[in-house]
Amino acid sequence: MALVRERRQINLRLPELSDRRPRFPLPLPPASSTTTTTTTTTSTSAISCNDIEKIHVIGHGNGGTVYKVRHKRTSQIYALKVVHGDSDPLVRRQIYREIEILRRTDSPYIVQCHGSYEKPSGDIVIVMEYMELATLDSLLQKYGTFDEPKLSHVARQVLSGLIPDTYGGNYDGYAGDIWSLGLTLLELYLGHFPFLPPGQRPDWATLMCAICFGDPPSLPDGASEEFRDFIQCCLQKESSKRWTTSQLLSHPFVCKDPSSDLLSL
Repeated sequence: MALVRERRQINLRLPELSDRRPRFPLPLPPASSTTTTTTTTTSTSAISCNDIEKIHVIGHGNGGTVYKVRHKRTSQIYALKVVHGDSDPLVRRQIYREIEILRRTDSPYIVQCHGSYEKPSGDIVIVMEYMELATLDSLLQKYGTFDEPKLSHVARQVLSGLIPDTYGGNYDGYAGDIWSLGLTLLELYLGHFPFLPPGQRPDWATLMCAICFGDPPSLPDGASEEFRDFIQCCLQKESSKRWTTSQLLSHPFVCKDPSSDLLSL
């Protein structure tokens, strides 16, 4: 048994708020859109708070709450994202940026935004498309790990939502997005966060050490060569060596069964 002679002090500095600047290359909306108003804050908004009724809470996070709601006149189901008025100013800026991005995006691979408005309390409300199958995490919890055909379908859907045409021709996926895609596919395949043993809850310091100083996660022996190579293309530590969205869409792992549907696999 190894003995620990001294406790090594690892000083990992959390980023200051000023360091966490939005990186998406779209301009922030004008300052007038952040003022408190009872009217809609986007020109496309056709749904007001009086038109909808809440059914139940879907989830929490990022300074707000997401509800499943119903339109009173049409009975159409939506997801209602409410960002609280006392949330971090940077979170609010990111939310307005998200609204701008969704307004400019018309893709079957991106969740639709049907409108937004700000309440007198300062709460930002976004009416969004309701995804009845919920999240990949909920599917993982309900059905277990994903096999490769399902992962190929997920990868193709995500990459199709990141192609340049979706964002006006200039965006080809941040290297960080590609890294996140690789980790997501690995977690769906393994059933746990790839950098940690099963059952271990990640904390910030552990994650930073594992990601920055550890080796990339490895796949079990049963994984195909196409899947191994795809993950390797996503998880290169040097961001310049990671494949772009367009390159990954032509990878054999993504192209081998383009007609498959996640529900039928």
